Amino acid sequence: MIESTTTLNEAQSSVWDVVVVGAGPAGSVAALEIARRGLRVLLADRSTFPRHKLCGGCLNGDALATLRDLGLENALNQLHGEPLHQLSLHAGRRRLNLKLPSGLAVTRSRLDEMLIMAAIDAGASFLSGISLKLEPALPDDAVRVLSTQRGNTTERILARLVVVATGLPIGNATTDAGLDVVSTNNSRIGAGTTTSSFPPEYTVGTIFMAIGQNGYVGLTRTDNGTLNIAAALDSKAVRKAKPEGVVEDVLKEAGFPFTSEMFSGEWRGTVGLTRCRQVPAATRVLVVGDAGGYVEPFTGDGMAGAIRSGRAVVPFVERAVLEWSPQMIRDWKFEFQKLMKPGHRRCRILAGVLRYPTIVRGLIGIVSVMPSVGDAVIRQLNREDCHEMLNPRPGHSGAA
Repeated sequence: MIESTTTLNEAQSSVWDVVVVGAGPAGSVAALEIARRGLRVLLADRSTFPRHKLCGGCLNGDALATLRDLGLENALNQLHGEPLHQLSLHAGRRRLNLKLPSGLAVTRSRLDEMLIMAAIDAGASFLSGISLKLEPALPDDAVRVLSTQRGNTTERILARLVVVATGLPIGNATTDAGLDVVSTNNSRIGAGTTTSSFPPEYTVGTIFMAIGQNGYVGLTRTDNGTLNIAAALDSKAVRKAKPEGVVEDVLKEAGFPFTSEMFSGEWRGTVGLTRCRQVPAATRVLVVGDAGGYVEPFTGDGMAGAIRSGRAVVPFVERAVLEWSPQMIRDWKFEFQKLMKPGHRRCRILAGVLRYPTIVRGLIGIVSVMPSVGDAVIRQLNREDCHEMLNPRPGHSGAA
């Protein structure tokens, strides 16, 4: 369990340079880098840790490269994750195995803990079990006010800048124009669980993906002998049956082995997976990671984008704390979209294709005789997107 390093009373005693709301990968990476720049930063989350997250800890090549650039390679090694070598895609009787250039499967709770501890070690203060809401602000306000309820009392924390990293945006915890959440009609919902009881066919080093009429299911072995199950399911099907029932149907349709024990654990779900904010910024507020928008499917691109945006926001944070300008809203919107749009575009294309198992089976047939097509897709999903404001990786195609 990760203990808070400060209390609510202490957090209210002065004005913070930055308050990061949300201690997932995006928020923790942002807090880590902000603290390294010498700013006074509070990392806050409504949950206590460790916590179970629906999203597993599949880190693709881009995510791993960014974490190593941040000096976290030793910490990554201590997670004892399982290296990923292969994607095994099943749709009906069609099977396709594709080699992965890099990847690591870790327990998400341990990944979160590692990143939070790195931020704390860099000088960030950490406060868990607190739900913060942005109070209304005027364009010329010198600080943002975040409030929380403690009994019948409203407590307030002040910050020169707020970084919102609360994950998949569910509702509007603010009245700021532009931060409204926009969802996509007929978006699939997320559901998942972890289990220690599963057929031996689910071996380490492989991401197994089952494609069916009512959704798709990813299964990955992580450390400690557990299997992470994450699914994107049609909401209509889930309303007729429990998520585990729909997952079982998808696995059966794709020819994957399963047992009833696989589905006996605690299941968690989400609202529609594809949603975004109109603008990922407001007065003295910058939004990072999935809080700015998320597009199914589960490919590891979401984790990579979260980590990448958490790092990329730091130069904007420094500028905003030194001297806020409304231009910052437009600047961060431009950079955020440049960072996230390529991944979102890839995921939209994949999400569209995965709704039609017949098409998937046809594509599997094509890739089976033209492996280079599959290799090209895998390279796109694992590409290292280098941000030009940060130190480029030597030899990378995106380096200046």
